Amino acid sequence: MVGISNDLTFKEKLDPRVISSLGEEEIVFTNYNVEQIKKILEERINESFIEDAVEEPALNLCAALAGGEHGDARRAIDLLRVSTLRAEMSQSSCIEIEHIQSAHKQVEHERVIGLLQGLPLHQKLTLTSIIINERNGILTQTTGTIWETYVQACNLAGMKPLTSRSVSSIINGFHSASLAHVKNVSLGRRGRTKHVSSLIPRGIDAIGIMRENNDAVNLGTKFAENIVGEDACISKDCSMWLENLNQRTHLEGGRNNTWNGTKAAKYNNYVIYNNLILFCPGYDENDSMKNCTIFIDKLEEAENN
Repeated sequence: MVGISNDLTFKEKLDPRVISSLGEEEIVFTNYNVEQIKKILEERINESFIEDAVEEPALNLCAALAGGEHGDARRAIDLLRVSTLRAEMSQSSCIEIEHIQSAHKQVEHERVIGLLQGLPLHQKLTLTSIIINERNGILTQTTGTIWETYVQACNLAGMKPLTSRSVSSIINGFHSASLAHVKNVSLGRRGRTKHVSSLIPRGIDAIGIMRENNDAVNLGTKFAENIVGEDACISKDCSMWLENLNQRTHLEGGRNNTWNGTKAAKYNNYVIYNNLILFCPGYDENDSMKNCTIFIDKLEEAENN
């Protein structure tokens, strides 16, 4: 059996009984260094460019940026490609340092934006939690503080939160993708934790990119209508989705402590906020909207800080 992983800590997540039965031989393929990337770029330049089309300082910078940041030859070649377009647009006779610098900014922005747009929902919620915590002044974030904010968002969205361990794995993925810096910290007898900070470049509105609401409007509205209001479906016989079904009800009369034992819909309104559908808990439509408005105000206040 052959296993391939980009995660060097993969074995640590396996059951000890599985590890003992593997009898594995581990081969680690390291990232390219600056000199290796420069050699790869030189071979491409010799095959595809006219002589002296790339200045030596520009080539060195291209290799240094790629080798120092990620060691990925494909991204180095892409950086050279965008630099070529920049040189053509400026009608330059060769690729110079400024072309590499401007191309690097463009490539990094496009990479991050593409990652943000393609994140699954729970990863979007986790990354949004990191950003909101930072804007609220929590500069040294742990997995626990991120998970608490993430759970609040899931509860309002009527979704079952992932476990803290699963969120921790998501955060590790952000580190691998250079969306967040993650540092493992020992707490002595209290175990270990992670210190996390966002690496989203300045000028990129990460929350704005992740909150495009086309999916929520086109795909989610019918599900929201199914569980909200006086005619909401609160049984598995008519519900369009069964996740957290037992958490969608409360007893009538709860506002005045006059419980009558009759179950009623817990959510009497909903709001499409960014690309999330927030189910608003309350005893009537106005009460529900009030609760959602309070939460949204806090989110927007955090975004503006």
